[in-house]
Amino acid sequence: MAVRTKRLGKGSVAAGGDALAYSAPSGETVIVKDIRLYASGAAVSRAILYIASGALNISIVDRALASGEVFHELPWVVLLPGDDLRVASAGATTAYWISGAELEGLAN
Repeated sequence: MAVRTKRLGKGSVAAGGDALAYSAPSGETVIVKDIRLYASGAAVSRAILYIASGALNISIVDRALASGEVFHELPWVVLLPGDDLRVASAGATTAYWISGAELEGLAN
């Protein structure tokens, strides 16, 4: 089976907001390969991208972005069923685009 990279999530989060960007589906291992965050508001934005896995919240990105700034990261993070990728923003609106691959089966 060919492995293809696809868009896992896109959208924007208003200042003070927190949004579900992607939820790993049952029976699959997901690799998050590419993250782009963009401060689309007029003020500095604090962009936070994190994994919510049960009672744990694991930060992937937590940084300030100037108005109009784009942040690009190639994290290669693995998600298992039930793991959520979330985006939060403080100060201004943050837009996001997240790509990766969904693989059949579960990683050990």
